[in-house]
Amino acid sequence: MITIAIPCYRPNLDYLEQAINSVMNQSLDCYELLIVDGGEDPNPDLQKLAMKYKNISLRYIYNTSDRTMAGNWNFAITSSQTDLVTLLHSDDLLCADYILKMKALADTRPDVSAFFCGATIVDEASKKMTSFPDLVKNFIRPRTKFIALQGEQ
Repeated sequence: MITIAIPCYRPNLDYLEQAINSVMNQSLDCYELLIVDGGEDPNPDLQKLAMKYKNISLRYIYNTSDRTMAGNWNFAITSSQTDLVTLLHSDDLLCADYILKMKALADTRPDVSAFFCGATIVDEASKKMTSFPDLVKNFIRPRTKFIALQGEQ
């Protein structure tokens, strides 16, 4: 089981709905979807959108504590009810096999605390595009399949 947490602050509801649909269209159906409202006040449109999805495991919660961007992310992580958590931005999409691949990776490497994956940048029409930072990353990214970062024990 994995929590897909979407921390929000005045989200574009059309993009958010696409993000939710990308979670619903996963090839592996073992997730909890968490919508975290980090606005100054609870967003009634966001609450209404969350209530629209009665056929999936979705929770809407309002962050009453630290509503900075990092604070909302941390609140989303601590509010999850699973060992695995993904933060999904409200204007991002997941590939259909994201949960399947992350769960398989986590199952083979239970000693690892964090996993990262690549990203594809798309425009408003979902057409693939490349930004300058993405070009630079292609030159500096190691060519090995997995990279292990280790800290102090």
